[in-house]
Amino acid sequence: MKKHLTTLLAIGLLAGSLGTLTAHANSSEPPYVSPISGSGWLHDTESQLGSFHNTYYRLKNKTKATITMSKTSGGGTVTKPITLPKGTIVAAKKDGKWLEARYNTISYGLKKKGIPTKGVAGDGDLAFKIKPTQATKITRPTYAPAYGTGAYLSGGLKAIEQLATYKYNQVTVTSDGYLEYFPAAKKTFTSHNPFTDTDYTWSVMHATKPTQSIKITKAIKKGATVNLFTKVKPIGIPSQRIAKSGKFQYKVALKNRHQPYTYEDNSYADDTAIASTYSIGKMQFYTVIGGGFN
Repeated sequence: MKKHLTTLLAIGLLAGSLGTLTAHANSSEPPYVSPISGSGWLHDTESQLGSFHNTYYRLKNKTKATITMSKTSGGGTVTKPITLPKGTIVAAKKDGKWLEARYNTISYGLKKKGIPTKGVAGDGDLAFKIKPTQATKITRPTYAPAYGTGAYLSGGLKAIEQLATYKYNQVTVTSDGYLEYFPAAKKTFTSHNPFTDTDYTWSVMHATKPTQSIKITKAIKKGATVNLFTKVKPIGIPSQRIAKSGKFQYKVALKNRHQPYTYEDNSYADDTAIASTYSIGKMQFYTVIGGGFN
């Protein structure tokens, strides 16, 4: 499976779309799942080498970027340019003299111009490469996750234990402050690997376009819970209406359960993923916050 996944990566089919494209082992056997100490993981130097830690920046000017999508037939990818507006908040990392996109964390509204209308699938891989002076490092926004892509997958621990078969909905909190909802809609495609002259299958877990993408108008952290406020009623997730007018009519309470798990997943380094569990109302979620580090 590792060789198979390496080949997929080499031809770009898994480019950056964490949480959407899947290369889970095709097995009915449940993955090995084990609870771990959150504090231990956070303070372990080796574990942090595999963490998906975020650093946030605000762009000082309009910035050229690209979105790469996976072709649904024939293999390969399609890359199209987009422009990120001045002031956009992004997750990024320094690589030598450059600042590069960390994960695909921006809202659909910003990346849709880089997504062809047909023949592609996946979340879309965001890429840019700018000088550090072109962006300002900022304190992590209250709504934004410290680790991971901001994709919260429904089912929580149950979904992890049924990794190969569980059909999850996805709630995404984007770096630029949007709340997006993607209902479960798994699709499997067959593509051709020109390096081995063989066909293979790959899947996406939801549509590229969210059912809803709404602006987070305010975020307040209270203990382990981040309350996200919106003007529009969120679709697909529990919310509480707290006002009849204005920008803060609905509240979504995203609670960190502070119980991470390690489990087997061929999509990540060393076939290992680290997930943190969350809840919104009575609905359970998990988000991937790291992988193996070798």
